[in-house]
Amino acid sequence: MSPATFPGSIGSTGNGIASITWTSSTGGSSAGIAGATDTYTVTYTNGATSTFTVKNGANGATGATGSQGAKGDTGSTGATGPKGDTGATGATGATGATGSISTTSVTDNTSSTPYNSVQVNQYGQVVTGSTGLRTSYASITTTATTVTGSNTLIRVTNGTPAVSTLIVPNPTSALQGTVFYVRNDRTTGIGVSTVAGTSVIAGTGLGASRTAMLVCNGTSWVNFGASAN
Repeated sequence: MSPATFPGSIGSTGNGIASITWTSSTGGSSAGIAGATDTYTVTYTNGATSTFTVKNGANGATGATGSQGAKGDTGSTGATGPKGDTGATGATGATGATGSISTTSVTDNTSSTPYNSVQVNQYGQVVTGSTGLRTSYASITTTATTVTGSNTLIRVTNGTPAVSTLIVPNPTSALQGTVFYVRNDRTTGIGVSTVAGTSVIAGTGLGASRTAMLVCNGTSWVNFGASAN
């Protein structure tokens, strides 16, 4: 006959681990700091606690620098920026000094008495007027004629072949002070140039029935302008 068996009584509940939490560090306010010691707290299911420490390892030596990477592609050109505002207009520059022509070197080619520029203009008004001394003009009618320093008054008329450009002597120190009054009695305008081809009155700038006053200053012929008739 087999022996009788009887169930034993249930034992008391065992004590387990409820949680493990980081408590502190000798290196700062967070766990895992290299070289520091961390303290952890173990809480058991029965409410009891205990602690243990963990020594963190130090950081390893810095590794060698890696080789430089390949150069990246050039980025695309950015959009053109807006056009800037137009700058303000600069201030007007100062008026230049008035140029001068000698007032002591102009004569009437018949005397040694000098005339200033005002007197020369007044003299020109007399000899170039419609009732002035036209009979004293040296008449130029063809292209083959070149005036000389003695032709103070010059009248250009219609001829064959007609004069389109009057030729005056090249300016020299010997002609300094010489005044030419050139009357254009042609029906069309004429020009004036030197023997060397330097323009004094360009193209057909001296109109029909106009008189120009030309003064030699020793290096060039100065055109004082044309009269109204």
